[in-house]
Amino acid sequence: SFTAITADETMRRRVFEEAKELGVEDNHVIIGNWNEGVKVDEKGGIEFASDSDPDSSNKKALLEGQTFDTILADYLVGAIDGFSPYFQDQIFNRLTPHLAPGGRMYIIGLQPIPDSVVGDANIFCKITKIRDACILLAE
Repeated sequence: SFTAITADETMRRRVFEEAKELGVEDNHVIIGNWNEGVKVDEKGGIEFASDSDPDSSNKKALLEGQTFDTILADYLVGAIDGFSPYFQDQIFNRLTPHLAPGGRMYIIGLQPIPDSVVGDANIFCKITKIRDACILLAE
């Protein structure tokens, strides 16, 4: 079984259907945002907000109280920018409470694309900037 988190409904449906096609019936693919129900303390750590906290959004933290033997963060840091800007540096503190003792966390992602490079390869950097601008404008 697995639990998958995405902030995008289209991706949620796609993952759910692919899992079903592969015969993985015991799955939970949910919409969520990793910064819901938490706040960042003065030291950059994560505090889970309580219902009695006046600054709390009164939302339960995503996966509150649940732990997993394996956490696979697939392009999570890069994807966070579009859904929870300025939360990238907090995500691993946010995930750690969900890792069971002796569990493993795997981080998968792309190498950051530079703003520019010398030579013909710079066209890729320019195309990436245009793509990113389109994504931001589409929101």
